[in-house]
Amino acid sequence: AYPFSLILNKLNLNPNQVTVASLVFTILACTSLIYLTAPLLFTLFWGLAILFDFCDGTLARMTGKMRKSAFRIDHFTDLIKLFLLFVSVGFYFNQTYLWVLLITALFCYLLFGILQQELDNYSKSHKFSSRGSPSRKSIVGSFAANLPSFLEKIFISMFSIFFTINGHTLLVFIFLPYSLSLTFTLLVYFGLVSLLNLCIVIYKLKNLPR
Repeated sequence: AYPFSLILNKLNLNPNQVTVASLVFTILACTSLIYLTAPLLFTLFWGLAILFDFCDGTLARMTGKMRKSAFRIDHFTDLIKLFLLFVSVGFYFNQTYLWVLLITALFCYLLFGILQQELDNYSKSHKFSSRGSPSRKSIVGSFAANLPSFLEKIFISMFSIFFTINGHTLLVFIFLPYSLSLTFTLLVYFGLVSLLNLCIVIYKLKNLPR
């Protein structure tokens, strides 16, 4: 994302404009899927949406134009993009069981996001990092600690790659329109990862004092 962020910086775009551009590309991707039934166009536009999504934070750090308000437009638009994506995929395949899976996965993800925000707010007021707090280390690290040093590092790295939700997780959705079975597999994976992270956040919150 860094080289592309340099180009965006040369074009005098600010991080919020890049974030909005990512949302626009998402709308184009979903429109191409629902109204044009064009998977290739979806792939193009969704790929651009994720690329711009990667760049907004990089551009903000590069230019020093960090947000000054509590409202996080990037997180807000991420929720909109995911909602639009799931709705468009649901209409594209139009299968009842897939709609159930889409709604369930989205519910788990949104609930995780709400509780994670609660944890982040708590961590700010109590001056510790919620993302790497001891409660999470006790869940993941308790198993990894019993492994040899090099295996422990591999385990934690693999967990971070495959069992956390980030922009790279959303990137795999580029393959959604090409196969119903693949779409089902990816949504099950996304739903389970969301559920896992939801359980981790609940565990953290349960073990924190008021």
